[in-house]
Amino acid sequence: MIAKKLACLLLIGAMLTPLSACGSTAEVDTAPTVSADAETETETEKRWLDDLPETMDLEGASIRFLLEDGPNDNLTERSLVADEEAEDVVSAAVYNRNLAISERFNTEIEVIETVVMPAIGDMVRSAVTSGTDAYDVVGVYQYYNGNLAPDGMLMDLAAMPHNDFSREYWGGKYMDSMACKNIRFWATGDLSLRYTGGVYCTFVNADMALDVLPDVDFYDTVNEGKWTLDLYNELTETAYADLNGNGEKDEDDRFGSCMSMEDPIDGMAIAAMVRWSETDENGLPVITIDNERTYAFYEKMYRLVCENPGFYKAKNDDNKTVMTMFAEGGVLMTVNKLFQSEIYLRDMSENFSIIPAPKLDEAQAHYNTILHDSCTLFGVPKTNVKVDATSAVLEALAAESFRQVTPTYYDVALKAKYTRDAESARMIDLIRENITSDFVFQYSNKINDIAHIFRSRLDTNKSELASYVAQVSKTWQKKLDQLLTSLEENALS
Repeated sequence: MIAKKLACLLLIGAMLTPLSACGSTAEVDTAPTVSADAETETETEKRWLDDLPETMDLEGASIRFLLEDGPNDNLTERSLVADEEAEDVVSAAVYNRNLAISERFNTEIEVIETVVMPAIGDMVRSAVTSGTDAYDVVGVYQYYNGNLAPDGMLMDLAAMPHNDFSREYWGGKYMDSMACKNIRFWATGDLSLRYTGGVYCTFVNADMALDVLPDVDFYDTVNEGKWTLDLYNELTETAYADLNGNGEKDEDDRFGSCMSMEDPIDGMAIAAMVRWSETDENGLPVITIDNERTYAFYEKMYRLVCENPGFYKAKNDDNKTVMTMFAEGGVLMTVNKLFQSEIYLRDMSENFSIIPAPKLDEAQAHYNTILHDSCTLFGVPKTNVKVDATSAVLEALAAESFRQVTPTYYDVALKAKYTRDAESARMIDLIRENITSDFVFQYSNKINDIAHIFRSRLDTNKSELASYVAQVSKTWQKKLDQLLTSLEENALS
């Protein structure tokens, strides 16, 4: 067993390579990995990346995690659960990280239960309202249970004694966008595999592209800044063919693009730099979706989804139909989450490429993306009686994830194992350079699902958007005001 652990550690150490840094204050922190030489030099002076005391002893305390077991290969659970016999390199990295932290602090990292979403919210509410010290940390799917914060179930993490959320291993800007007057209920970053792999991209069937679009070089198009929604529309139509000759669009045809009216629609909006909200001079979010950019985006998407003969609108089944059709070679392009390559494309017979989701137009300054709303958020229930130990373990886990887990998952699983060429790996770096975050998007569940406005309208073939926005704006504002009040009040209670 010792030999296996050592082999895993040596493999992980050899794989550490730099990740791209963020480009602006509107972006989520990405995790630039310390190079092997720099890490060796640092290790000579300091064993651990964090600033926790070397002599800290938690006297055998167990830090108990309750995790939401979401769909899409359970990445929330995989962020913390692994055993000594793990053969997958990512799971081995998670195991060795947990072991290192446990031995360092004389503590136990215990996942006491994984719960199918969204039931975890009721479990936490029951424990907190009854005053039961049942869990030290909860890890939840952002959309479904981010509302535990305004519901008053969590501690303000800004007061945690050992956490430095400005450090590179925390998703500081993502967390900032969820904060209200510097009140923080949620933490994420390298501790979450969803944080690493949850960005949106365009998957392209490279073999099909050579056959039906021989004059189009997708990588050159991206590099020239010309990968736009208009071009996506054009290529979608060009690639379509009625392969079974029945005169109808069905799953047996060849499509230029395929999507369900689910989360990828949100991803395409963010890629076009549509924003639901901005922060005002008082640090509070203001709804800003009513503008020309929003409506220009929707017009292009309506043309794609509802009028383009080469587009296939798949049923809403958590993107399974979409990714299966793409993996089986029936679709030229689809926009989806990067981690879908690990789930659906590992056995795809055709070659595929990964490029950014399209810009609104060529005038857009850069390619943009966002994390899917399944991003794992970690919170501390108000009934936690081991705040000091919990804070230390979370800080150390995040730091060691930055050094051990993220490089393995990002460089090995996503960039090397589940891409087909070096250029796709470079494109992943490009995609991660600009990860935008938005308070209203993140708390959409509390604001009448404002983030779903595009997908719901497209799903019902509604061509007009502006009048609908005007109709519901007052309701959105009322819900946002209630949310902000709840966040502030619950931080003080």
